[in-house]
Formats: sequence, C-alpha cells, structure tokens
Amino acid sequence: MGVEFSPDQLVTCAAASDIVIALPRKSERAVDERYRDQLTPREIDVLRLVAGGLTNREIADRLGISPRTIDAHLRSIYGKIGVSCRSAATVYAVDHGLV
Repeated sequence: MGVEFSPDQLVTCAAASDIVIALPRKSERAVDERYRDQLTPREIDVLRLVAGGLTNREIADRLGISPRTIDAHLRSIYGKIGVSCRSAATVYAVDHGLV
C-alpha cells in the first residue's frame, strides 16, 4: 500500500533525510489533456525534438526513422495544431509544456 505526498511534502522529507528525488523526464510525464487526443505519441516526440532545435535529419536519426517520415509527421502536426512553420510549432510546444 502506497502513501501519497504533495510535491512540497516530498521536498521537505527529502531535504530532512538526504534523499534524492528523480523527477520523470518530459517524455515520461503524462500528456496534457488539452492536446492528447489531437497528437499521437510519436507526433509529440517529433514536436518536442523540433522545439529543441533539431533538424529533420537529426530527428530522424534520433528516432530511427527516415527524414521523409519526419516530413509527414510535421505536416500532420501542423494541420492538427493549426500552424504552418517550425517556429509556430515550437511556440505551441512551449505553451503546452512539452519543452
């Protein structure tokens, strides 16, 4: 049986006992309900990498897929979130806590 603590309680407890708390990476965090139904998990991964400044080639290499597939993902992402360029997609990612 587990015990639930608030973030403040965790910090206080950890500080008092020298425990290190490892927070989950962004990709492990729950996706915000406002856009979860719009974007696929792979599209969210691609959008995070775009917002991180990676090129299509770099994203493709990191995800083990082709640059052409990245192009297709970006067209889909742009259509779903209503933008037409990388910078606007990056703003969307920042506004929705993806980066």
